[in-house]
Amino acid sequence: MVEINLYDYIIDNGKLIFVDIIAKYRGQWVLCKRENRDTWECPGGHIDKGETSLLIS
Repeated sequence: MVEINLYDYIIDNGKLIFVDIIAKYRGQWVLCKRENRDTWECPGGHIDKGETSLLIS
């Protein structure tokens, strides 16, 4: 079973290894279609060295 934790506060980036992005754009959910699967998913992925999970706007 996969455990998912949702945080509404900023945590130390060093503790994160993966992020999921749940977003709306113009009132609609943002989803990605995977090439190797027949599913729609939330964007996300592993945090690579030098990357941050923080949104900069």
